[in-house]
This record gives sequence, C-alpha cells and structure tokens, in this order.
Amino acid sequence: MKWVLDLIASALLVGASGAALAQSYCQVGAQDWRAGCEASCTAGWEGSDCPRSCTASPPPGYVIVDHRLQVHSQNNGGHDVSRVASGQKFNYRRQVEQAYSYAIEAAGKAGNKAAEGKLREEMRNAISEAESFESTHQLVRLSVSASKHGSFIDRKRGWSKVSVQMLTRCITPDNLSEQLVKKHALQ
Repeated sequence: MKWVLDLIASALLVGASGAALAQSYCQVGAQDWRAGCEASCTAGWEGSDCPRSCTASPPPGYVIVDHRLQVHSQNNGGHDVSRVASGQKFNYRRQVEQAYSYAIEAAGKAGNKAAEGKLREEMRNAISEAESFESTHQLVRLSVSASKHGSFIDRKRGWSKVSVQMLTRCITPDNLSEQLVKKHALQ
C-alpha cells in the first residue's frame, strides 16, 4: 500500500516541467537493473554470421556493480560476458590472425582448398570482431558464437541469442546540484 501512496505523491509533485527531473534524478547510492545489450548469431551449412558481440555502459554518474545473463535461445552455440574497467587497451587482431594463419597453412599443406577458402572467410569475420579499442568507461561486453552440426545429409543449424543486464549504482549525476535545487524547489 505504501508504494501506491508514494506513486500518488510523486505524481502530484511532478508537474509538466518536473517530469523529466523525476525520471533523471538518481539518488546517490541507489541501485537498479538496466538493459545492457543483446547479441545473436546463426551458423548454417549455407553460411554464418558468427561470432557477434555487443557492449553496454552505464549512463554518466553510474557504475556497474554486477551483471546477469539471459539466454533466450541456444543450439550448438555459446556465449561469453566480461566486465571492462575504464582506461584499458585491447587489441585481439594479432591473436586472431596468428590462429587462423596456422590453420590456413595447415589446410594448404593438406591440399584442402575448400577448407582454406572457408578459413580465410572466417578469419575476415573474426578480425572484424577482434576490435581494437581503449575503454573510456566501465562496460560489459557480450560475445555469442555458434557452429553448424550434423552431416551433409542431416544438416543442422547452430544459433545463440543472449542478452545481458547491468546492476548499476548512482554515484554522482552530472548535474547533481541543479537537480537538488529543483527537487527541493530552491529556485
């Protein structure tokens, strides 16, 4: 019952000009779950758009306290999530190129031109995912992958669709002093 009274009180306090304030004001120390991002990919015998990834960061003045995954659908697929602190530098391109170059060379030595061509295509896709970046904010990074399976006769797709949510804590909103003045009607 208290939540109903709080809701009515906040509706009465918020006028047309205060509507945006009520939505943007964060109480220092308050925590809430926010949508992060969603990634999905499918791998079939006709081709693949895997792997895929996405990143999400909290709004200014918030920090990430925790995260949780929700697997929407998955078949012969996988996922990985990591939290990244601000100020870190990443470059995975060299690692991807080395691993694929070794496999491409092995396919060439074995005379398997089909595998060599497929590996080159996969390497191009993987390099696009092996982004080089420097983090300026805290963020979560979600990666999904999948593989086809079955046989030439019994072809089966693989897929993965996953989302991540972030538990954020308000530390200091950008315009805290302005929000406090408006909240307490000091202007």
